[in-house]
Amino acid sequence: MSCIARSTFTVSAAFGGGKKKVTEVGNVKTSGTKKFANIGAAVQAGAVQGCAPFADGIDLFGFYNEIDEKEAQRYADVEITHGRVAMLASLGFLVGEQVGGSSFLFDASVTGPAIDHFQQVPTPFWGLLGAVIFTVEASRVQRAWQNPFE
Repeated sequence: MSCIARSTFTVSAAFGGGKKKVTEVGNVKTSGTKKFANIGAAVQAGAVQGCAPFADGIDLFGFYNEIDEKEAQRYADVEITHGRVAMLASLGFLVGEQVGGSSFLFDASVTGPAIDHFQQVPTPFWGLLGAVIFTVEASRVQRAWQNPFE
């Protein structure tokens, strides 16, 4: 998979007060043979990164228990991708509230609270948007897909 996040930073441990350096997350060369006992071990190895106040990571449902290195890296990349999509969706919702009725899109016929905008957009737009998303995602999958059985 391509490198989605690459950062070097120092975080302060939540309760210990010590500093811990996490380097180049997302650019880790994985062999696939190493297994991590839990999220803390994956953070220590640099396969994923914790964030303040959870410098050692947080995994409430145990997804990182007994996970191999490649799968841990895949989870980290997927988490970043979905986080970016969620941030863009939130931004779109807020912008929609501000420009309702004054936009050049759809002859300014989309008005009212942002929660009602979805139903007011003409149907052909959703087909076009779906085709664009399909094309972009198909291209991304073709570049980044790894056969899980190899």
